[in-house]
Amino acid sequence: MKYPKISLIVPVYNEQDIIEAVLKHMTQEIKYPDYEILLAIDGDDNSIKIARQYAKKFKNIKISYSKERRGIFAAENAAMELSKGSIIVKFDCDARFLEPDKALYNIAKHYNDPKIGALFFDCQYVPKEERKRSITVRGEVFVMKLVSNYMESVGTIKGKWNCFMVVNSVRNNILSKLEVDSIVDDIQFAYAALEKGYEIKFTPDVKYYKIGNPPNPKELFKQKRRNYNYWLRVKEKNENMRMYLFFWVVFKYFLKNIYKYKITEILPFFYWCMIFSLAIINANLMKIFKGVPKQHIEWYKIKRIEKK
Repeated sequence: MKYPKISLIVPVYNEQDIIEAVLKHMTQEIKYPDYEILLAIDGDDNSIKIARQYAKKFKNIKISYSKERRGIFAAENAAMELSKGSIIVKFDCDARFLEPDKALYNIAKHYNDPKIGALFFDCQYVPKEERKRSITVRGEVFVMKLVSNYMESVGTIKGKWNCFMVVNSVRNNILSKLEVDSIVDDIQFAYAALEKGYEIKFTPDVKYYKIGNPPNPKELFKQKRRNYNYWLRVKEKNENMRMYLFFWVVFKYFLKNIYKYKITEILPFFYWCMIFSLAIINANLMKIFKGVPKQHIEWYKIKRIEKK
Protein backbone atom coordinates (compact mmCIF):
# COMPACT_ATOMS: atom_id res chain seq x y z
CA MET A 1 0.00 0.00 0.00
CA LYS A 2 1.30 3.44 -0.94
CA TYR A 3 1.01 6.15 1.70
CA PRO A 4 0.97 9.89 0.87
CA LYS A 5 4.01 11.85 2.00
CA ILE A 6 3.32 14.02 5.07
CA SER A 7 5.24 17.18 5.96
CA LEU A 8 5.41 18.21 9.63
CA ILE A 9 6.11 21.95 9.88
CA VAL A 10 7.50 23.04 13.26
CA PRO A 11 8.06 26.77 14.03
CA VAL A 12 10.89 27.32 16.53
CA TYR A 13 11.80 30.58 18.21
CA ASN A 14 14.44 30.35 20.97
CA GLU A 15 13.20 26.93 22.11
CA GLN A 16 16.52 25.38 23.16
CA ASP A 17 14.97 23.96 26.34
CA ILE A 18 12.29 21.91 24.57
CA ILE A 19 13.34 21.41 20.94
CA GLU A 20 15.22 18.18 21.63
CA ALA A 21 12.18 16.66 23.32
CA VAL A 22 9.93 17.35 20.34
CA LEU A 23 12.59 16.08 17.92
CA LYS A 24 12.80 12.83 19.89
CA HIS A 25 9.02 12.57 19.76
CA MET A 26 8.93 13.09 16.00
CA THR A 27 11.89 10.88 15.10
CA GLN A 28 11.51 8.05 17.63
CA GLU A 29 7.84 7.87 18.61
CA ILE A 30 5.96 8.84 15.45
CA LYS A 31 5.53 5.87 13.13
CA TYR A 32 4.76 6.35 9.44
CA PRO A 33 6.50 5.12 6.28
CA ASP A 34 6.95 8.47 4.50
CA TYR A 35 7.14 11.76 6.40
CA GLU A 36 9.48 14.73 6.65
CA ILE A 37 10.17 17.23 9.43
CA LEU A 38 10.54 20.86 8.37
CA LEU A 39 11.97 23.08 11.10
CA ALA A 40 11.35 26.83 10.73
CA ILE A 41 13.92 28.18 13.21
CA ASP A 42 14.33 31.81 14.28
CA GLY A 43 16.61 33.22 16.98
CA ASP A 44 20.19 32.98 18.13
CA ASP A 45 20.05 30.41 20.93
CA ASN A 46 21.17 26.76 20.75
CA SER A 47 17.99 25.60 18.99
CA ILE A 48 19.70 25.67 15.60
CA LYS A 49 22.72 23.75 16.91
CA ILE A 50 20.52 20.99 18.32
CA ALA A 51 18.45 20.88 15.13
CA ARG A 52 21.53 20.53 12.94
CA GLN A 53 22.74 17.61 15.06
CA TYR A 54 19.44 15.81 14.47
CA ALA A 55 19.42 16.73 10.77
CA LYS A 56 22.79 14.97 10.36
CA LYS A 57 21.36 11.82 11.93
CA PHE A 58 17.89 11.84 10.35
CA LYS A 59 17.70 12.44 6.62
CA ASN A 60 14.04 13.45 6.70
CA ILE A 61 14.78 16.65 8.69
CA LYS A 62 15.16 19.92 6.77
CA ILE A 63 15.81 23.37 8.21
CA SER A 64 14.84 26.92 7.31
CA TYR A 65 16.84 29.25 9.57
CA SER A 66 17.04 32.97 10.31
CA LYS A 67 18.97 34.58 13.14
CA GLU A 68 16.45 37.43 13.01
CA ARG A 69 12.87 36.83 14.03
CA ARG A 70 10.69 36.53 10.93
CA GLY A 71 7.39 35.86 12.70
CA ILE A 72 5.57 32.53 12.72
CA PHE A 73 3.82 32.87 9.35
CA ALA A 74 6.96 34.09 7.62
CA ALA A 75 9.05 31.28 9.07
CA GLU A 76 6.48 28.60 8.27
CA ASN A 77 6.07 29.80 4.70
CA ALA A 78 9.84 29.74 4.26
CA ALA A 79 9.89 26.14 5.51
CA MET A 80 7.08 25.33 3.08
CA GLU A 81 9.50 25.93 0.21
CA LEU A 82 11.18 22.69 1.27
CA SER A 83 7.97 20.70 1.50
CA LYS A 84 7.45 17.67 -0.70
CA GLY A 85 4.41 16.29 1.13
CA SER A 86 0.87 16.20 -0.25
CA ILE A 87 -0.33 16.65 3.35
CA ILE A 88 0.86 19.41 5.69
CA VAL A 89 0.69 19.05 9.48
CA LYS A 90 1.36 22.10 11.64
CA PHE A 91 3.12 21.05 14.84
CA ASP A 92 4.38 23.22 17.69
CA CYS A 93 7.50 22.59 19.77
CA ASP A 94 5.34 22.04 22.84
CA ALA A 95 2.89 19.66 21.12
CA ARG A 96 2.78 15.86 21.30
CA PHE A 97 0.58 13.22 19.68
CA LEU A 98 -1.09 11.02 22.29
CA GLU A 99 -0.91 8.04 19.93
CA PRO A 100 2.15 8.83 17.81
CA ASP A 101 2.21 5.37 16.25
CA LYS A 102 -1.29 5.92 14.80
CA ALA A 103 -1.61 9.70 14.31
CA LEU A 104 -0.15 10.12 10.81
CA TYR A 105 -1.89 6.98 9.54
CA ASN A 106 -5.22 8.38 10.72
CA ILE A 107 -4.48 11.78 9.18
CA ALA A 108 -3.72 10.17 5.82
CA LYS A 109 -6.88 8.07 6.07
CA HIS A 110 -9.11 11.16 6.36
CA TYR A 111 -7.59 12.64 3.23
CA ASN A 112 -8.70 9.58 1.25
CA ASP A 113 -11.94 11.51 0.91
CA PRO A 114 -11.19 14.02 -1.89
CA LYS A 115 -13.71 16.48 -0.44
CA ILE A 116 -11.62 17.04 2.72
CA GLY A 117 -9.41 20.13 2.47
CA ALA A 118 -8.24 20.44 6.09
CA LEU A 119 -8.42 18.72 9.48
CA PHE A 120 -8.90 19.90 13.04
CA PHE A 121 -7.35 17.55 15.63
CA ASP A 122 -8.74 16.57 19.02
CA CYS A 123 -6.95 18.54 21.75
CA GLN A 124 -6.71 16.54 24.99
CA TYR A 125 -5.78 17.08 28.61
CA VAL A 126 -2.99 15.13 30.27
CA PRO A 127 -3.68 15.45 34.03
CA LYS A 128 -0.11 14.64 35.00
CA GLU A 129 1.12 17.56 32.87
CA GLU A 130 -1.59 19.94 34.11
CA ARG A 131 -0.31 19.91 37.68
CA LYS A 132 3.02 21.37 36.52
CA ARG A 133 1.53 24.31 34.65
CA SER A 134 1.02 27.95 35.57
CA ILE A 135 -2.51 29.39 35.59
CA THR A 136 -1.76 31.18 32.31
CA VAL A 137 -0.79 27.98 30.53
CA ARG A 138 -3.69 26.06 32.04
CA GLY A 139 -6.06 28.73 30.76
CA GLU A 140 -4.58 28.59 27.26
CA VAL A 141 -4.72 24.78 27.13
CA PHE A 142 -8.30 24.71 28.42
CA VAL A 143 -9.38 27.14 25.68
CA MET A 144 -7.84 24.83 23.09
CA LYS A 145 -9.68 21.87 24.59
CA LEU A 146 -12.92 23.89 24.71
CA VAL A 147 -12.60 24.84 21.03
CA SER A 148 -11.85 21.19 20.26
CA ASN A 149 -15.02 20.10 22.09
CA TYR A 150 -17.04 22.71 20.21
CA MET A 151 -15.62 21.63 16.85
CA GLU A 152 -16.47 18.04 17.74
CA SER A 153 -20.07 19.12 18.24
CA VAL A 154 -20.01 20.76 14.79
CA GLY A 155 -18.31 17.80 13.09
CA THR A 156 -17.55 18.57 9.46
CA ILE A 157 -17.83 22.15 8.22
CA LYS A 158 -19.27 22.53 4.74
CA GLY A 159 -20.22 25.45 2.54
CA LYS A 160 -20.29 29.05 3.75
CA TRP A 161 -18.72 29.78 7.14
CA ASN A 162 -18.31 33.21 8.69
CA CYS A 163 -16.41 32.50 11.90
CA PHE A 164 -12.73 32.37 12.74
CA MET A 165 -11.34 28.85 12.37
CA VAL A 166 -8.30 26.86 13.43
CA VAL A 167 -6.90 23.99 11.34
CA ASN A 168 -4.06 21.62 12.25
CA SER A 169 -3.51 20.03 8.86
CA VAL A 170 -4.12 21.04 5.23
CA ARG A 171 -4.14 19.30 1.88
CA ASN A 172 -1.06 20.65 0.13
CA ASN A 173 -1.94 19.63 -3.41
CA ILE A 174 -5.02 21.89 -3.63
CA LEU A 175 -3.10 25.09 -2.92
CA SER A 176 -2.77 25.95 -6.60
CA LYS A 177 -6.57 26.13 -6.75
CA LEU A 178 -6.85 28.51 -3.80
CA GLU A 179 -6.11 32.23 -3.77
CA VAL A 180 -4.35 32.68 -0.43
CA ASP A 181 -1.54 34.94 0.75
CA SER A 182 -0.20 32.42 3.24
CA ILE A 183 0.08 28.69 2.73
CA VAL A 184 -0.10 27.92 6.42
CA ASP A 185 -2.49 30.57 7.76
CA ASP A 186 -5.58 28.89 9.22
CA ILE A 187 -8.17 31.52 8.36
CA GLN A 188 -7.23 32.25 4.78
CA PHE A 189 -6.78 28.60 3.88
CA ALA A 190 -10.03 27.47 5.51
CA TYR A 191 -12.15 30.16 3.84
CA ALA A 192 -10.57 29.62 0.45
CA ALA A 193 -11.00 25.84 0.73
CA LEU A 194 -14.66 26.12 1.72
CA GLU A 195 -15.33 28.53 -1.13
CA LYS A 196 -13.91 25.96 -3.56
CA GLY A 197 -16.20 23.24 -2.22
CA TYR A 198 -13.78 21.46 0.16
CA GLU A 199 -14.73 20.52 3.72
CA ILE A 200 -13.00 21.03 7.10
CA LYS A 201 -13.26 17.93 9.30
CA PHE A 202 -12.88 17.34 13.04
CA THR A 203 -10.81 14.18 13.64
CA PRO A 204 -11.41 12.53 17.03
CA ASP A 205 -8.95 9.75 16.17
CA VAL A 206 -6.03 12.22 15.94
CA LYS A 207 -5.37 13.29 19.52
CA TYR A 208 -2.69 15.67 20.74
CA TYR A 209 -1.81 17.70 23.80
CA LYS A 210 0.42 20.67 24.55
CA ILE A 211 3.02 21.02 27.26
CA GLY A 212 2.25 24.72 27.56
CA ASN A 213 3.03 27.97 25.76
CA PRO A 214 3.15 30.95 26.29
CA PRO A 215 4.56 30.80 29.82
CA ASN A 216 3.37 34.07 31.40
CA PRO A 217 0.60 36.75 31.20
CA LYS A 218 2.79 39.29 29.39
CA GLU A 219 3.68 36.84 26.61
CA LEU A 220 0.07 35.67 26.35
CA PHE A 221 -1.13 39.28 26.01
CA LYS A 222 1.44 40.05 23.29
CA GLN A 223 0.65 36.85 21.44
CA LYS A 224 -3.11 37.46 21.42
CA ARG A 225 -2.67 41.08 20.40
CA ARG A 226 -0.53 39.97 17.45
CA ASN A 227 -3.10 37.34 16.52
CA TYR A 228 -6.00 39.77 16.71
CA ASN A 229 -4.18 42.37 14.66
CA TYR A 230 -3.60 39.73 12.04
CA TRP A 231 -7.26 38.73 12.09
CA LEU A 232 -8.19 42.37 11.54
CA ARG A 233 -6.02 42.41 8.44
CA VAL A 234 -7.68 39.23 7.18
CA LYS A 235 -11.11 40.72 7.82
CA GLU A 236 -10.21 43.65 5.56
CA LYS A 237 -10.07 41.12 2.71
CA ASN A 238 -13.13 39.14 3.81
CA GLU A 239 -15.86 41.38 5.15
CA ASN A 240 -18.25 38.47 5.71
CA MET A 241 -16.03 36.96 8.38
CA ARG A 242 -17.32 37.71 11.85
CA MET A 243 -14.56 36.79 14.28
CA TYR A 244 -16.59 37.70 17.35
CA LEU A 245 -19.25 35.14 16.42
CA PHE A 246 -16.87 32.22 16.79
CA PHE A 247 -15.77 33.30 20.27
CA TRP A 248 -19.38 33.90 21.24
CA VAL A 249 -20.59 30.46 20.15
CA VAL A 250 -17.64 28.80 21.88
CA PHE A 251 -18.39 30.75 25.07
CA LYS A 252 -22.07 29.71 24.83
CA TYR A 253 -20.89 26.13 24.43
CA PHE A 254 -18.84 26.54 27.61
CA LEU A 255 -21.82 27.94 29.59
CA LYS A 256 -24.05 25.15 28.34
CA ASN A 257 -21.55 22.51 29.48
CA ILE A 258 -20.07 24.27 32.51
CA TYR A 259 -21.22 21.46 34.80
CA LYS A 260 -18.74 19.13 33.05
CA TYR A 261 -15.70 21.17 34.01
CA LYS A 262 -13.79 21.46 37.27
CA ILE A 263 -13.22 24.70 39.17
CA THR A 264 -9.49 24.25 38.47
CA GLU A 265 -10.36 24.53 34.77
CA ILE A 266 -12.96 27.29 35.02
CA LEU A 267 -10.82 29.80 36.97
CA PRO A 268 -7.85 29.66 34.55
CA PHE A 269 -10.35 30.00 31.68
CA PHE A 270 -11.78 33.27 33.03
CA TYR A 271 -8.26 34.47 33.76
CA TRP A 272 -7.37 33.75 30.11
CA CYS A 273 -10.54 35.53 28.94
CA MET A 274 -9.54 38.64 30.90
CA ILE A 275 -6.08 38.79 29.28
CA PHE A 276 -7.54 38.07 25.85
CA SER A 277 -10.14 40.82 26.27
CA LEU A 278 -7.43 43.32 27.21
CA ALA A 279 -5.47 42.30 24.11
CA ILE A 280 -8.54 42.89 21.91
CA ILE A 281 -9.16 46.31 23.47
CA ASN A 282 -5.52 47.26 22.99
CA ALA A 283 -5.54 46.05 19.36
CA ASN A 284 -8.70 48.02 18.58
CA LEU A 285 -7.23 51.16 20.13
CA MET A 286 -4.13 50.67 18.00
CA LYS A 287 -6.38 50.38 14.95
CA ILE A 288 -8.24 53.60 15.80
CA PHE A 289 -5.15 55.71 16.41
CA LYS A 290 -2.51 54.04 14.22
CA GLY A 291 -4.35 51.76 11.81
CA VAL A 292 -3.96 47.99 11.64
CA PRO A 293 -0.22 47.30 11.96
CA LYS A 294 1.67 44.90 9.74
CA GLN A 295 2.21 41.90 11.93
CA HIS A 296 5.07 40.17 10.22
CA ILE A 297 8.27 40.98 8.42
CA GLU A 298 7.97 40.32 4.69
CA TRP A 299 7.88 36.56 4.35
CA TYR A 300 11.14 36.06 2.52
CA LYS A 301 13.00 39.26 3.30
CA ILE A 302 15.06 37.66 6.07
CA LYS A 303 15.57 34.06 5.17
CA ARG A 304 18.32 31.51 4.89
CA ILE A 305 17.37 28.01 3.88
CA GLU A 306 19.54 25.02 4.51
CA LYS A 307 18.77 22.30 2.00
CA LYS A 308 19.89 18.76 2.51
